[in-house]
Amino acid sequence: MTKSQIEEFFNDWKDGYTFMFEYKRGLAPSEFVSFRRNYNFFEFQTSDSTYKMKSMDKDEFSKLLSSGELVHTKTAGWGKTALNMKTGNCNCGAWILSDNKYLHDQKCPLYLDPHKRRLE
Repeated sequence: MTKSQIEEFFNDWKDGYTFMFEYKRGLAPSEFVSFRRNYNFFEFQTSDSTYKMKSMDKDEFSKLLSSGELVHTKTAGWGKTALNMKTGNCNCGAWILSDNKYLHDQKCPLYLDPHKRRLE
């Protein structure tokens, strides 16, 4: 984000509201973290985050936004948590592997039968 985009983002983010962010960490899978704005201070919300971060002031938060480490995502919404967002709703652990389309366990909600593959 550019500096003007960050300022516009802060103008749209009202005090007391909580936003969800994707925390990008290089080769590791992305984490999802939640922050609540309290004037020019951003309180980390442990209850709906998959990674532990600290609360921070506006300048420190701006640096993470401008570097692309924190990316604003849509709010989790009803029935969806940070963990669901991180794993894509997978409960078998295959989400950690890239190209995992046919690697899910039969009991996983993302399971696709490899014998019923369509010709690609």
